[in-house]
Amino acid sequence: MKIYFFSKKQNRLKELDSRKLVLLLIFPAVLFLTMGATILHQFFFSSASLLLKENRKLKESLTSLSDRFTDIQKSVNQLYTQERKLRIASNININDDVEFGVGGSDENLISHSNKVGDISAINQLADLISNQINYQIENFNKIKDKISENEALVAHMPAIVPMHGVFSEHSFGMRVHPILRRWKMHEGIDILGNTGDPIYATGSGKVTQVGWSGGYGLSIEIDHGFGYKTLYAHLSKADVKEGQMVKRYQTIGRCGSTGLSSGPHVHYEVSFNGERQDPINYILN
Repeated sequence: MKIYFFSKKQNRLKELDSRKLVLLLIFPAVLFLTMGATILHQFFFSSASLLLKENRKLKESLTSLSDRFTDIQKSVNQLYTQERKLRIASNININDDVEFGVGGSDENLISHSNKVGDISAINQLADLISNQINYQIENFNKIKDKISENEALVAHMPAIVPMHGVFSEHSFGMRVHPILRRWKMHEGIDILGNTGDPIYATGSGKVTQVGWSGGYGLSIEIDHGFGYKTLYAHLSKADVKEGQMVKRYQTIGRCGSTGLSSGPHVHYEVSFNGERQDPINYILN
């Protein structure tokens, strides 16, 4: 194939050499390809460098995050230790609840830390710690409620002497009744005093009975809650009414000798869940 072109200089048609034509076509093509390759190389090299840099930063962030999770895990374990101490102090059985894995072992934490490139491992560790923290919060709330309950128990539990006086020789247990002259269970203690001496509630509670009660004479019963009740008998006067709320050390009546009594005194009983107890065991001062 021949190619001709018009030469103005010579004012005639001239034949173009095919070898020159090939060179004219190859040169710009090679130049174009070279420039394109250079541009692509720069582009991909820059992108790869950026990706490597971002990947390095990501690994550093994951390592730092994993270390922080490890520190948090150790704090959770310390909270668990404190929880056990609080359970003992608040009289909660430490076996009441199933332990939440005791926060996991250090070996598990190390294995998670080594997998810094595994985002799913970090997420699993985050979920684990989150569940542990929620579990600890729930347990601390239980302990808080128990401590509040114990505070109420301390306030309501019968724990003082109901009247200042002399303890009778007739203690809790079987005895010969001083008036009936026969063996009879003495379900409380007797404190000797003078007629009109004040009688105190031995714990906070609600007055459930005021009035004459057979051989007990004029008596008062208080329900302290938590299974505890107290009875004060042979009174000369009652200073409270049924349904009234009272507090420890509050005067509820006066010493007397009503009912089957040989002299002024207060007969004092303590019961727990319906069973009579020896009141001496409940007098703390």
